[in-house]
Amino acid sequence: MQPPEIHAGSQVSERPSLVLVGASVRAAARSATRGGYRVIGVDAFGDTDTRELCDEFYLWTGDDEPIAEIMRIAERCPVIQVGDIMQAEKLRRIFPRTENDAGQWRIFNDLKDLCGDDCIRFPQTISAKQPPNSGRWLRKRLDSCGGLGIRWAVGVETNRTGNDPSQLQRWIAGRTFGATLLSNGEQVRLLGVCRAVTHRGAENPFIYGGSIGPVKITSSIRGSIQRFADSIVKRRRLRGLFNVDFVLDAKGNLWMLEINPRWSASMELIELAMTSFEPGTSLIAASFNEESASSMLDFCSCDQLFFKKIHFAKRTETFRRSSWESRLHSQETLHDIPADGEIIRPGHPICTTIERIA
Repeated sequence: MQPPEIHAGSQVSERPSLVLVGASVRAAARSATRGGYRVIGVDAFGDTDTRELCDEFYLWTGDDEPIAEIMRIAERCPVIQVGDIMQAEKLRRIFPRTENDAGQWRIFNDLKDLCGDDCIRFPQTISAKQPPNSGRWLRKRLDSCGGLGIRWAVGVETNRTGNDPSQLQRWIAGRTFGATLLSNGEQVRLLGVCRAVTHRGAENPFIYGGSIGPVKITSSIRGSIQRFADSIVKRRRLRGLFNVDFVLDAKGNLWMLEINPRWSASMELIELAMTSFEPGTSLIAASFNEESASSMLDFCSCDQLFFKKIHFAKRTETFRRSSWESRLHSQETLHDIPADGEIIRPGHPICTTIERIA
């Protein structure tokens, strides 16, 4: 982890401090800043707009450099994991007080035991040490994010060493969605749903490529998600923001895939829709407010619609911000912006655009 970049005047502030940790903290940092927090960001990219949004920023390199200062900061203010990050075990050692350890929630075959709703289905999920003999299966790593740890399970491949943190899950054909929910530990509110967009890279065929939302859903789907979330919160006392990924198949069946008890990539679209009606709305701030779960607006029927797209390099290229900004439409904005002149390798993310399409 490299020494922090500290913005001028950021050390003297009456705003409460908050540490955000993840692969990329840009969207959550914007939400926290809107909510009145002094943001200390830790992520693996250090994009220019992320640094601008953070009062202090630390670049996570995954090495074992001394980081006594950030650990002291974490002892006196909340630490929120807003996205998984590789080498998660090191992350937990450094930030032992991070809210909601995502690892225990991404044990996919645990979900069926948390809900008795007959309208919800769960893909068969088994140990990677016991490969199936037939059917199409996915291998999912529990310690990855953004689809980087999801691959087709080929033939009867297996890992019997016990070192592979993976499970096999039967593939379900359909469209994938993410539901944004907010809980105070007793009540939970469904705030909105976004459809996931997949970038099918050669080596990683299920990489997260963006979201469209908030999309409209039927009352029956809404009811099923709400009952599932009620059950989760009742049994685990989950607090704050969390995301539920699910698939809708061609027959309209709802298949629950996993729970991510943290800020997720599609939440900024829900917040964008909210700020159109209530400027200053912050989901990060709401996650600390006990009354928010019952008072925030439901955007499952919202007419606002945004498209978040992550752009990936097809070949090695040099990033030029002016070139990308010249291509933007009037309703489109640029995010996750690398430094000018940065070399982007093939298959790696370049930047993100968010466009209002309705």
